[in-house]
Amino acid sequence: MPRIRKLTRYAAVATGVVSVLVTAVVSVSPSASADTSGALTVGSANAVSFNPFQGLGTTIDSFDAVQGMTHSLANGVTDPSGNDPGTRPKPGFDADLFTPDEAFSASNISHLATSGLRPLSYRLVTELREETWHWGNTGSLSEGTTGYWTSAPDGNPVKESYGYDIAHGGSSLPGGENAYISRLDDGSTSSYWKSNPYLDQTYTGQPNSAHPTWAVVDLGASTTVNTVKIKWADPYAVSYQVQFWHADSSAASDPNPFDTPDQGHWQTLTGGSVTAGHGGLATISVTPQKAEFIRVLMNTSSGTCAGGDSADPRNCLGFAIDELYAGNTSGGTFTDAVKHGNETKQSTTYTSSNDPAEDASSVRQFDQPGLDAVYDSGANQNLPMMVPVPVLYSTPENAVALVRYLESKGRKISSVEIGEEADGQYTTPEDYAALWSQWATALHAFDPTLVLGGPALQDSTASSWNDAAQSDVDFGTRFIRALKAYGHLGDLGFYSFEQYPVFDVNNSTDAYNLLLNEPKRSAAVLAELRSTIPAGIPLMVTEQSAYDDTLQGGLWQADFLGSMFTGGLAADFNYQALPQHLFDGIASNLFTADSHGQYNGTTSQYWASSLLGNTWLQPVNAAQQLYPVSVPATVNSNGQQLLTAYAVHRPDGQWALMVINKSKTATYKKPVSIQGSNFTGTVDSYTWGASQYAWHVSSGVGSASPNTGPAHTTGAAATSYTFPPFSITVLRGKVG
Repeated sequence: MPRIRKLTRYAAVATGVVSVLVTAVVSVSPSASADTSGALTVGSANAVSFNPFQGLGTTIDSFDAVQGMTHSLANGVTDPSGNDPGTRPKPGFDADLFTPDEAFSASNISHLATSGLRPLSYRLVTELREETWHWGNTGSLSEGTTGYWTSAPDGNPVKESYGYDIAHGGSSLPGGENAYISRLDDGSTSSYWKSNPYLDQTYTGQPNSAHPTWAVVDLGASTTVNTVKIKWADPYAVSYQVQFWHADSSAASDPNPFDTPDQGHWQTLTGGSVTAGHGGLATISVTPQKAEFIRVLMNTSSGTCAGGDSADPRNCLGFAIDELYAGNTSGGTFTDAVKHGNETKQSTTYTSSNDPAEDASSVRQFDQPGLDAVYDSGANQNLPMMVPVPVLYSTPENAVALVRYLESKGRKISSVEIGEEADGQYTTPEDYAALWSQWATALHAFDPTLVLGGPALQDSTASSWNDAAQSDVDFGTRFIRALKAYGHLGDLGFYSFEQYPVFDVNNSTDAYNLLLNEPKRSAAVLAELRSTIPAGIPLMVTEQSAYDDTLQGGLWQADFLGSMFTGGLAADFNYQALPQHLFDGIASNLFTADSHGQYNGTTSQYWASSLLGNTWLQPVNAAQQLYPVSVPATVNSNGQQLLTAYAVHRPDGQWALMVINKSKTATYKKPVSIQGSNFTGTVDSYTWGASQYAWHVSSGVGSASPNTGPAHTTGAAATSYTFPPFSITVLRGKVG
């Protein structure tokens, strides 16, 4: 699920796109000049096989995640700018603006079935929010009222499920929302942060040195530090180092270890190495150093048990801190630079991992659609569904219980994605690989036929600092290397990532350039991934959106999918399947919704998806052959290509050519050559552009007018074909 701070950032961009681009497109003259030189040429080489019933899909996400991003919530407030942790939602943060029954209404599902998007990927927002997932509302904790949760449904259908707070979280800004209290600086020594016991050598089978445990505090600005105090809980660190982030000179403008992990390193403060810690309140005096980021790197654990509870061995593994302080001591007075208190006051902290245990203080938070509700709704269109299992805030037993439950009810599972957006939780690739391997072992012990995947990165690539080699920061490279070293690369059935490239743009010009730079951008993404991910492992985009309801957003969607599929991407899942309310005039998915979550309109991403899934590709559960198309240079003054095209040879014997004209003003007329031949007989032509669609925003409310769908004509095969400005055209017919 895209982070709220990303979505908010784009709202202003999309508004600019509406006012600048749509106006320009609507004013296009039908008599714009035509270009008849060159031909669109489909060769006979480099075809890839693609089945749209397996690879052209959509997603289901938390209802709260969707609605929370699109409304001012009555029972909880989040910071819309994304710059402040915000206000913690009140208990029971699941009072949806519409119910599951409304969301999965027959009308909504029937409209989804027309979208051309068929397989379904279930997203897991609890992984982004430091929450355990009670995927079944009944179950048990490992120690009665505390410990590790395993769902065990009671026989009633699971219509809605929930995330619950973990008891010992230490990250104040996880990827999904900004409404969390870090136990490292909450001002209470009755709470504590604890690391994930599943990263201890007891479970990983690897030395603990392979999985360094750390806690980082951001002081907010460069501050002179000569004293660090750590109020340890159990288990405490016997040996540890107190360090600061030393940024390279090249990173002076952004000396942030999380944003630029290859442009600096962690350096132990002089006097900051402790080799015989005894727990309790430790005061470490160091040589004064100006720093913004302070890290406690923990090496050897005491093995003492949290709360003195040794009944569950997981209580005695890893490290735990009550409260963390860093600042300056002068004249015997310590001035703490860490802000302590609730989430509106505390300093931002980050941890390498968090214990997934719960206790009586755990609060029910965001809800997820129940697994039975999703399957029974028909949203999966009677196809196997990609299901998630939690990994960062759960246990292997809970993952196996989920799959066992679905299989016991005859539910079709296409694949299992282990976790979601681990990079957004600042999990290192080695730690994620160690957890992934344990979950894979448990899942495959239960069902060896399961197709398992991950890591569902927030983007095609991610970076994580490396204490051993500063330049070795690529997440995918290290994840694959670690799986191979752990003996589990053979369990990886697909490699997954998300794509929201629009979040990298800042204005309407950048947004238009994003469109112009497809498919080069996608080709570069695939090339970079294929340099790391073994060729036999399919690449899947398990969450993707243009987040743009303008005509331009539809053109990008078609160009992105055409280029990625032709380049070998195995699957893409558009975000998301159900109608949703507007966020500053942006629907950001296939449909818009009324106040009860009911379909009341289609968007540009719907029309682009429908053109691909229903018109260009043959809408059947069968392999189809995609071919690259050689397009003559048709460039703007900056040398950017304005025409792109993609070809498919369908099971019905027809050829379909999808052509995207990115020029706002020019009509192009081009011959077509398909493997040395031309279209014969009659040709169906479908065109979707400014005459069919325009998005308007007024007072924060968005809608499309006109919104008629593609114009369809049938005519005799011709020597050349016309492609209107700012449009998608699909030509379909026989070749001979």
